[in-house]
Amino acid sequence: MLDVGIVDHTLAAAADDTWLHRRLCRVARSCPVVDVLSDEIDRLRARGFNVLCHDLSETPLDETFELVVCGELIEHLDAPGPLLRNVKRMLRPGGLCVLTTPNPWYLNPIVKNCLGATVFEENADHVAWFDPWTIAALAERCGLRLARFAGIKANAKTATARLAMAVLSTLTHCGVRPELMAKSILYELVSEPDENTR
Repeated sequence: MLDVGIVDHTLAAAADDTWLHRRLCRVARSCPVVDVLSDEIDRLRARGFNVLCHDLSETPLDETFELVVCGELIEHLDAPGPLLRNVKRMLRPGGLCVLTTPNPWYLNPIVKNCLGATVFEENADHVAWFDPWTIAALAERCGLRLARFAGIKANAKTATARLAMAVLSTLTHCGVRPELMAKSILYELVSEPDENTR
């Protein structure tokens, strides 16, 4: 397994037991990691993490993997295609890329943008929104196939949010997609055989 982009906005996340990389290491035989934020990487190395400073949107690693995880990463990139093409090069045949990205149809920002006096800002570092259609089209251009996607349910922290989630949950029985309540969406992209091996 390869974990890409492990610096989670702040180094404080690395101390949290829910940090994605820590959770992946619990289940993977081996989990090398790469990121481009050199100062943060140096600090993680000082804490004992084995992190490589490498930009996968420029060149792939000289290794292959069964699984590449890109958590909350592509929305930060000017152009995500080169990253996914290099992920494809590193995946073994039938390998899987699992990526997550914020959900543009998540009800919370929609309501805040419709009712608020100012534009709701998800994150100052984000430059793009992706949905299942755009992920599928981008993946296909890069030799990957969208196998499935699923919403990652948001944590309702207030009583109002919990009530809204309960109401929305009942709407799923009427055909409303549960992704409306998902802050992020997880996508599974399968490495397709190269043209010359099909």
